Formats: sequence, C-alpha cells, structure tokens
Amino acid sequence: MWPNGLGLMIYNGVNGLIYYSSMAARVFVSNAGFVATIAVGGYFFPEETVAGMAGAVAIRGATWLTKAVDDRCRVHVADVIDKFLDVAPRSVTMGYLNATRVIGGPQRSVSTSIATNPQLTWVNESLATELVSPLLEESIFRVGLQEGLALGLIAAGIPRSAASFLSGAIAASLFAGAHNVDPRSRQYRDTLVSGIGFGIMMYLHGLPGAVVAHSANNAGVRLERFLRG
Repeated sequence: MWPNGLGLMIYNGVNGLIYYSSMAARVFVSNAGFVATIAVGGYFFPEETVAGMAGAVAIRGATWLTKAVDDRCRVHVADVIDKFLDVAPRSVTMGYLNATRVIGGPQRSVSTSIATNPQLTWVNESLATELVSPLLEESIFRVGLQEGLALGLIAAGIPRSAASFLSGAIAASLFAGAHNVDPRSRQYRDTLVSGIGFGIMMYLHGLPGAVVAHSANNAGVRLERFLRG
C-alpha cells in the first residue's frame, strides 16, 4: 500500500503490471455517469462527443453571462416567457403548466425510484445526473418534442428554419418548466439557457451531441457546487 491510499501495484506473472489506486477509484465512482457517457460516446460517436464537450463549455459560459446580466440589468431571455404567460389567456397558461407537469413526469418518477428503491442504491448522484437524466431528458425533450414538433410544423407548411426555431424554443421552455414552473426563479432561468444550448446541439450534432453536452453541463454544475462548498 502506497502512502495516502494511492493504491497497490501487482504483477500477475502473465499480463504485466496491474495498478489499482483507491484514490482514482473514488474519483471514478463519484463521476461514473460522466465517465461512462464520455467513454461510450467517444467510442461510438467521437465527433459528436467532442462537439458536445465544446458545447457544454459554451453553455456554461452562456449561463454565467446571462446570470450576470440578469443580476446587473434585470434582463433575461426568460422574461419573454414570463410576460407571455402574464398576458396569455388562462387556458393557455394552465395548458403550459399542465404540459410541463406531464412531460416532466418520467424524470420525476425515475428520480423518486432512485431515491426510494433500495435496489437502486448503487445509482449515485453522478450516474443519476450525468447519465440517466441526460439520456432520458434528451430523448423526451429533444427527440420527442423538438424533432416531433419540427416535423409537424414542416408538414403544416411552415419553412424548415422557422419550424426548427419554434420547436426548439417550445422544447426549451417546457424543459425549464419541467424543472421549475416559475420563470422568475433562478433554476428556471439557468435551465432555460442550458435547454436552448441542448436544442442547438441536437440541431447541429444529433442526439449524441445533445446527450454529451447535457452530461458535461451537469458535471460542471456539480463541480461548481462542490467548489462553493
């Protein structure tokens, strides 16, 4: 055993040196979701994985920038949705709230199962937020909602560029609402910005790029939270 729990070095006489580091193992397990996403994505979708990582950096930067502007100038892209819901008929507002509740149902069910099912205790926060959530939410909001709406709008005669913009905006707003229905809340505003970023990644690099960006973004949020104590 090396000092400070660095690990063991073993020679099995056949395959050479095997190194096990308890410290590295702890780092791996605590970030298993992100590691698995990057490993699988890098193997099957190398270009999309690189794009997703770069996209996550841009998304974290955009989130920070919009937060700084909001704190200083009280201006945020979420204000558009907030004002729309204020002036929209009650039926539209209630429809939006019900839609966020229904669409966010699968993620809430999975989160509840992970938190309460003893058989799922091995699913730590990293696996939940950096593997399970990105796969599930991107499948629902980007593939099902964004792409589905775009196809429907195109079939209705709307130009592809306009259909892509509208479907991406709707999907991002519902994505934010599924996390917190109040457009004035910090969670809604940050999630809206990241949702817009994931939508752009879906449009440019498909589902693999969106999932990797989502996973890396969530890893960045966890790291930031850790550094802030």
